Amino acid sequence: MESVVEERGSAKSTGSAASALAPKQPLQTGEISTSVGKETDGRVVFARVRFDADLRKEFVASLKKYLEYLESTL
Repeated sequence: MESVVEERGSAKSTGSAASALAPKQPLQTGEISTSVGKETDGRVVFARVRFDADLRKEFVASLKKYLEYLESTL
């Protein structure tokens, strides 16, 4: 899976979502984009998360809780 992290206008490709979410320096405002699967026709599906402030652990925890809730509704 390939991920892209955009930080203040610059883009960086990584080999996995884990490395995109754990950069050497804290993620500043930007967007994380990672593949999450494929459609039945083979098209890759991406999820994008945009942060309007510097990333903090509590923001990730809140996002995780929301995604777990979302999963429970499917």
